Amino acid sequence: MQQKNPIGIIIADDDFDEIDLLRTSFEKHPDFVIIDCVNNGQGIIDAVAKSKKRPDIILTDMYMPIMNGLEATEALRANDENNSIPVIIFSTTINSSITEKASHLGIIGTLLKPFSMENYDTLPPQVTKMLDASK
Repeated sequence: MQQKNPIGIIIADDDFDEIDLLRTSFEKHPDFVIIDCVNNGQGIIDAVAKSKKRPDIILTDMYMPIMNGLEATEALRANDENNSIPVIIFSTTINSSITEKASHLGIIGTLLKPFSMENYDTLPPQVTKMLDASK
């Protein structure tokens, strides 16, 4: 049986407690390897540039300082090497304006942040499902 390569993920959120919860849930999941965790959109751009492994997916908060999730995705899309990296927006609020902009940028999905710690363990399978559906 052939072993599947782990999914390389970059996680972006400006809330360090949120980063800890996300890191823990993705580290526990055997299908994922965390490339980097950053706290703003510019951090995403920097992490992609310095990474030896091209990320398979980026999970980014919508509202962050310096550069938000949509702005970071737009910057990635402007670079031919990085314009096809799948991105998922992760936020406490998702409205039609965000989903419209996300769709225009080729973002593969949006996820609402869980309101309980137990629900963080459901995120890796949701991300996998969105990634598989985008192929």
